[in-house]
Amino acid sequence: MKRLTKPTIRSKIGGELPNLDNYHCNCAPSAHWEMFRIARYSHYINKENGAIRFGVEVVARAYNQLAQYEAGSFRSGKYINHFINFVLPQGMAQLVKDDQGREWSTATWEEVEQEDGSSRFKKVADGKQREVIFNWTPELLAIFDEEDKGLYSHEPDVYISNGLRKNAAQEIQERKNKISECANQINILDCEPAKYIGCYMNSLPINGFTRIAQNIQSARDEVAKIKNPHVRRQQTLILDAIEESPKPVYKPTANTDRLFGYGANITNLKKNVRKVLTAGWIEADLENAQLAIISKIWNIPELKSYLEQGKSLRKDLTSYLHLDSIKDEDRKDEIKGLIKDRIYGLVFGTSQDRILNGKESENDPGFTKDMERFGITNAGQKFLDHPLVKLILKARGQYQKQVLHAGYLLDAFGKVHSVNRKNLLSKIARQAQSWEMAIIYSIYELTNETDAFTIQCYQFDGVSLKFHDEERKQYWIDRIKDAVTQRAKMFDIPTALAFEENQAPSLVNENIYKIMAIQDEKYVQKQEVHPSANFMDTKIFGEFLGSPADINSLSREKIRLMSDNMLQLINDYIRFNAKVVNNSNISWSIIELLTSESIARSMGLLNKVD
Repeated sequence: MKRLTKPTIRSKIGGELPNLDNYHCNCAPSAHWEMFRIARYSHYINKENGAIRFGVEVVARAYNQLAQYEAGSFRSGKYINHFINFVLPQGMAQLVKDDQGREWSTATWEEVEQEDGSSRFKKVADGKQREVIFNWTPELLAIFDEEDKGLYSHEPDVYISNGLRKNAAQEIQERKNKISECANQINILDCEPAKYIGCYMNSLPINGFTRIAQNIQSARDEVAKIKNPHVRRQQTLILDAIEESPKPVYKPTANTDRLFGYGANITNLKKNVRKVLTAGWIEADLENAQLAIISKIWNIPELKSYLEQGKSLRKDLTSYLHLDSIKDEDRKDEIKGLIKDRIYGLVFGTSQDRILNGKESENDPGFTKDMERFGITNAGQKFLDHPLVKLILKARGQYQKQVLHAGYLLDAFGKVHSVNRKNLLSKIARQAQSWEMAIIYSIYELTNETDAFTIQCYQFDGVSLKFHDEERKQYWIDRIKDAVTQRAKMFDIPTALAFEENQAPSLVNENIYKIMAIQDEKYVQKQEVHPSANFMDTKIFGEFLGSPADINSLSREKIRLMSDNMLQLINDYIRFNAKVVNNSNISWSIIELLTSESIARSMGLLNKVD
């Protein structure tokens, strides 16, 4: 979560919300500002209504009550209500209640009688954390807008919580504390592969991530394309946090061997945004991982044969539901995500009723209503009637009965997990996830042989790779692919790695370069210039094009003011419009001057810049 702002922004917010600095209530110092930081900058946003989720742990940290939280004695409700009713003006915030009038709930279980007269417990509702909807005043929204636009970017950074100036030593200590906290949790894991992965990821040098900062603006441009305003806001906040602290830190959580990024981090980004941000990295993902795994452990030979033929259930369902005629890329991506979520639901225990009718308390409209937006009626029942889906559901029911009868199951690492009716679904999910980790771990084993690549990002059934030796890059891609294939074959799981190199959006577009210089030279009118270009960039670029100033009049001082993105833009312009070079007085020495050493080297076209 974002931790830094500008002094003027913080001062203006404090002026609008004076109780942020009123601690006559005996709250811990900075607690009010920490709660405001959650309200304003948390990426845990309900995509349907924009409400902010206040988890118990994050509230405990805000009020310096972490020890009580870990002891199980912390109750967040009174602190959230104190923030809403005392710190904020009346009516500015309200707790969201579910259809039963509850602000929060634990998981709900009911004892139901079966046909044979026996009884069993059935989970009828998941737990719910408190959510708050904020109604910020126009004055506050104007301040937030100033912050988002970087209006005070010339000011030094200060910490939101206390207003003190950013301190390098404090930043280093903050990272150390975070890594230490996560390391303590990783060290007590009873899963050796998870322990190794956690130690490996958290020990990566930070300089391997700082280079992605140059792609932040391109990533923001990608976020701007997102139509849902709440999701767009969420992704923006994640990028804000990454800009402050780019390297993710991983920690374990209960009931799974998977590791999760601490706070807002790269792993929280939507895939299309992450790919732009991490341009140059290579994504390696297991194909149909969860379906491949259950084809083995649930004994579904038909599904195994289907996957071995290279088929995709998601693509088949798209065609089966007559959705493959949709051409709009945004709508296609949305459909892809909705179908993928329902397929995962088959693996992790989603009920047929929820697929059909959804769940109001969790803002899930169900697959039927999801698809009505695309002109498809009765999609939930059609989904359930698909032959392969019916086969999976039947196998799932049989496997659940088998495991309950045995009272235990084994994971991929040979660990025994006791199973009862209350933990059945979570244990079956954990078992599938253990096989996923066992396969992915084969990539980590190769890191003991070479430093030709690093694993930059762990994503459950995939990783992001960064190669340091271009000449041996393909060799190691082949080695990695083979290692995963052999491990999957050993487990008799029909999956393999698919590779994709992340690339930033191309800047080579004729429309991008329509720039008109204004006579007084105070600014350049941008018709369709790339949004990463700033004011100084566009003014100098206008001069570069020959109007109003000759290119040779550009001073080194002006050139040094230009961003790397704009220097790349000029290089693309030169390559795309060779006639500009041929039909003008621009000399190659000036072009070299306009090109940073790193860009010149990467282009492979220009001499080294002194």
